[in-house]
Amino acid sequence: MQNHVFMLLLLVTCTCFSVSAQSTQEIRSIYQRIQKELPHYASKSVPIFGMSAEGGEATGYYKDSVIQKLSGVFLGESGKRFVNYYYKDAKPVFVLSTSHNYNRPVYYTKEMAEEYGEDEYFDGEKTRITEESFYLKNDSVYIWLNNDGNPADMGTEDKKTKAEELSSTSKKLQELLTNYKEEGAGY
Repeated sequence: MQNHVFMLLLLVTCTCFSVSAQSTQEIRSIYQRIQKELPHYASKSVPIFGMSAEGGEATGYYKDSVIQKLSGVFLGESGKRFVNYYYKDAKPVFVLSTSHNYNRPVYYTKEMAEEYGEDEYFDGEKTRITEESFYLKNDSVYIWLNNDGNPADMGTEDKKTKAEELSSTSKKLQELLTNYKEEGAGY
C-alpha cells in the first residue's frame, strides 16, 4: 500500500512539474513571438497621471485590435519603473518589471548637497537596477523570478497579492488606453 501511495505522489509531482515547464515554455514562445512581431502591431501611447509621483506613459500594442503587449513607464523623484505586460487572448501571461532606484532624487544637485554639508548628490551612474519576472496563469503568479533570475522566496499569500497588483495595474493602463481611443486627444 505504501508503494502505491509513493508512486501516486511521484506521478502527481512529475505531472505538476511537467505542466509548469510546458506553461513556461509556452509563455516564452508568446514573448518571443510578440517581440518579433512588435514592429507590425498598431500602437497607442497615452500619458498617465496619478499612478506615480511624476507621471509616466502607457503604450499598448495591438494585433487586430487585441492587446498583445502593454508597456508602462512610471516616473518618480527617486527612480523610475518600466513594466511590460505580454498577453495571450487579452489576458496577461508574462510581466517584466525593471526598477531604477536613484542614489538621490534627480533634483538633488552637487550644489544642494554642499549647501546641506553632504557629499552625495544625484549620480545616474549610482542607479541600482533591479528586474523581476512574473509568469501568470489564470490570473495567478506561478513563477516569480527575482533580480538574479532565481525563484523569489515568496509564499502563496505574497504571490496572490502580487498577482492582484499586476492585474489591477494592467486593467488601469488598459482603461487609460481605451478611454483615449474613445475620446481621442484631450489628455
